[in-house]
Amino acid sequence: MNTTPSKTTSLKTVLLTVAKFAVPVGIVWYLVSQIQPQQWLALQNSPKQYSLLAMALLIGLSATLLSYVRWWMLVRSHNIPLTPTEGIRLAAIGFLLNFVSIGAVGGDLFKAYFLARRTPGKKIEVFATALVDRVVGLYGLLVVASVALWMIGDSLAGDDVTMIRAVVYTLTLAGAAFMLGVVLGGSLIDRALDRILNVPMVGPFVHRIADPLRAFRHHTAAFMVTIGMSVVVHILLGVAIYFIAAGLYEHPPTLAEHMVIVPIANAVAGLPISLAGIGVFEGALDHLYAKLPTTPTDASGTIVGLVYEIVKIAIAMIGIVFYWTGQREVRESFQAVAASDDET
Repeated sequence: MNTTPSKTTSLKTVLLTVAKFAVPVGIVWYLVSQIQPQQWLALQNSPKQYSLLAMALLIGLSATLLSYVRWWMLVRSHNIPLTPTEGIRLAAIGFLLNFVSIGAVGGDLFKAYFLARRTPGKKIEVFATALVDRVVGLYGLLVVASVALWMIGDSLAGDDVTMIRAVVYTLTLAGAAFMLGVVLGGSLIDRALDRILNVPMVGPFVHRIADPLRAFRHHTAAFMVTIGMSVVVHILLGVAIYFIAAGLYEHPPTLAEHMVIVPIANAVAGLPISLAGIGVFEGALDHLYAKLPTTPTDASGTIVGLVYEIVKIAIAMIGIVFYWTGQREVRESFQAVAASDDET
């Protein structure tokens, strides 16, 4: 009996969906298998502070909700109709979708696709908000790391720290100059961008970021507020992961050191290497735990990172509730984005 095209497509979709969820599980299993027996023994013997772990969950949830509100503010600054409840609903579903997308961009695509369907006359603005939200989030990460490195001062030393300090400071200053120059600049910036467009390789990349940012030249107050919100989000994430480490180990890296370690690990995890950055974040955290603290730590970055992934999954479960209680339009957009992700 011949298999119909519809059945073949359905089977392919099911298999791809299973694979998307199986790969993160496989990565986590591999990470767990790489943890040394003495690390497990040290974790088992250390006194747990479950109140700190509960606080980590609450703080992580607060940071995630604030990031939802940040995106909603960017949307509303372009007069795109979206209530706070709808914004949180869409962002929560997008956060869930990030777990099955390489590079953690599936959520951005879903939000942009949904709003573009609802407001066809503002497609450019819709996709601009998704891109700018990502850029603002990354810049907030750099600001937190820069301030933490400055406050810690010479207590962190070594070639690795010197290189990290130089890279973070350079990116933070360059990012500020670029974003503020593009958003606040006048016709001179427009002419400069037109010239850059003709530069091979560089031109198209610059315009892909600059054009959405230019759209915020009339909404500078909202733009600056979202940068501040992004800084708060990354501070909260650093505190949450510090609480996880302090809840599991007696001698974790300090809170100030986490303000450097966590943003850098999150930046690395944002690279399109694995599904939702799973595995990359844990590896980066473990490496930084070994390199940055002034006092050697008994904490395993891999274990702390895995617990943080569990916290993120618990937060993502809220997206499932929003998905099942959402309108038909929300489900159709979710499925359309998932289908397009299958094809890529």
